[in-house]
Amino acid sequence: MGRYDLLRTWMRENCVTFRWTASKLGMTDVGVARLLQAERISVKRHAEFAALGFPQELLPRAEDYIHKGRPPMVPMLDAEGRILQVLPEGHDSTME
Repeated sequence: MGRYDLLRTWMRENCVTFRWTASKLGMTDVGVARLLQAERISVKRHAEFAALGFPQELLPRAEDYIHKGRPPMVPMLDAEGRILQVLPEGHDSTME
């Protein structure tokens, strides 16, 4: 039996529903279900579930995810406002 199945068993045995949990966390019941099925959740949410009495060993791993995607882009405009070039945010065009 997997972690989520054990968690659902614990919830049934303790009369804990998605709706009750959602009302305590200010979420929807679907949102709660998705979080509990995930492999990881934010450290903040993990602490909130634990404070409600959820066994920590049955919760998803507590991990804050930092997105390391493409940096934000900033357009470089000419005098009339036309885009000349798009540069990564923080790029110093005077150094070229």
